[in-house]
Amino acid sequence: FTSAYYSAILEKVHESGVEDLFEFIGRIQNVNEYLKVSDLFVLPTFHEGFSSSILEAMSSALPIITSDIPEISEEQITHGKHGILIEPGNAVKLGDAIISLFENPSYASMLGLEARKIVETKFTDEAIGMKYLHLYRKLSGIN
Repeated sequence: FTSAYYSAILEKVHESGVEDLFEFIGRIQNVNEYLKVSDLFVLPTFHEGFSSSILEAMSSALPIITSDIPEISEEQITHGKHGILIEPGNAVKLGDAIISLFENPSYASMLGLEARKIVETKFTDEAIGMKYLHLYRKLSGIN
């Protein structure tokens, strides 16, 4: 985090009186260890490319809540099937979605398992390699 960004987050957490609910750990190398002990993956964002963090969460079979932006909804998450998509910036819907998954663990589990299935079929090295091969053939005029 940048110093100003980190300070702003800490200030918001302090103002809300929920310091005891958060632990800011900074940059880590062992992402999979954290994903293994997580119940849920939440990525509220306004802008995102193809999200490798969402792909990692999908691989871990975590239920995912993220923003309904084209970069995510068109390539990675189908709302209600592989995760929950919310309007960017809508904190109320974000909170509702989090509560909903904790109140419905079987639904949360189903979302995580369906997300993992997508990774195992659509995002394997072989599947991605075939997409590149198709693209190269298309660009070169080879069918």
